[in-house]
Amino acid sequence: MSEMVKTKSKALKLDNYIIMDVLLLVLFLELVFPPITQFANSSVVILGCTFLWIAFSFLIDRKFYLNSNIHRFYLFFLYALMIILPYLLGYPVIGNRYSSMAIVIFGNVIYEFYKEHGKIENLKRILFVVALFALITLGITYINLLINPYISRSIKSEGEYSASLAARGIGGYQFIYFVSAAAIPVLFVVLKAKKKVYRIISLALYILSVLLIVKSNYLTALLLTIGCSVILLIAHLWSGKKAIHKFLLCVFGIVCIVCLINIDAILRSIASFLPERISRVLITDDAGAIESIVDEFFADRFPTIKESIDAFFAHPLLGLIGSGGIGFSENYLTGFGQHSYIFDTFALYGFAIGIINIFAIMKPFKRNGRWIKTNVALTIAMLIYTVGIYVINNATASIALVICIIYPFIRDEFREIV
Repeated sequence: MSEMVKTKSKALKLDNYIIMDVLLLVLFLELVFPPITQFANSSVVILGCTFLWIAFSFLIDRKFYLNSNIHRFYLFFLYALMIILPYLLGYPVIGNRYSSMAIVIFGNVIYEFYKEHGKIENLKRILFVVALFALITLGITYINLLINPYISRSIKSEGEYSASLAARGIGGYQFIYFVSAAAIPVLFVVLKAKKKVYRIISLALYILSVLLIVKSNYLTALLLTIGCSVILLIAHLWSGKKAIHKFLLCVFGIVCIVCLINIDAILRSIASFLPERISRVLITDDAGAIESIVDEFFADRFPTIKESIDAFFAHPLLGLIGSGGIGFSENYLTGFGQHSYIFDTFALYGFAIGIINIFAIMKPFKRNGRWIKTNVALTIAMLIYTVGIYVINNATASIALVICIIYPFIRDEFREIV
């Protein structure tokens, strides 16, 4: 009798894993393949898939949530508050915004569940399918950017025009930043793969990713990708034990210094390739490229970040939501900057939720309260990218897919992949 019960239990768990895998596949495709977003409300699908996945994983192993060193179940209450509070207090726009970012909070929980239960192969198959669809989106988007360099920037979260572009498979902000973040683990595979074929494929993907980012007119994405790629290369060579690594580090360092000294001349030589918006910032007669980037940040991005910082200090305990400090002007929210995921969250929710949110987004880089030391070069590069993107930009579920799942997957399972 007990054997029959065990058999039924195993069959039930297998069925649950199949359902969970399907839910994850749908969730991830929502983030990298725009046509699928036209079948239903994307925020609802993301939220539904995430919470259904959590429910099925809880049925399989509730101890995973309740008995962990850092109770993973607290994330559920954190996220519930981040969604429910805005709806209760009359700010449904904020509720909708955070409901679409469930994976920002729960992404690493998903990865850790598969890892701890020996189901990494399931995740590997899911990510392979997702990579194929992402490659299709990359190709379609790049071709359309050659025709209209502003087409990705023109895509909004709603509207008939944006829906028609998504139906054609053209990626917008969410996809461009997915590619921007994913380019760093891809470059890591170029550096570490033992088989030449994997290095060649990964190098081709990295080059395509950078070309897409350049053509998309997203300067922040380009600077973060190039900057963190350089950091990855330096950290990789620095950690190498062979003499050739030290030699290459010196050569690469010299190349970087020479490029920085001659950056303006280099940029002018490739000006015809750069899209108008990027060249307008990087190539000016009044200032050098670096000075121009700094000026652009303080003129455009910093004021919005400061607005959120000021809003937090004005409402540190309850945030703008709890104190009723959010305003409306011409159907737009006012009172905070709306251009920094971390500082916006502090401004909206106050100190307690803001701090817990930081612990949540740092989870991919820590295990049992300690910083992860596996493949340190990749970890350093991705940590800097994460801090950079969440401080000076809005978060998206697609970025979190890379930070919370793809990065730790490649970091921990690299040898199995290659």
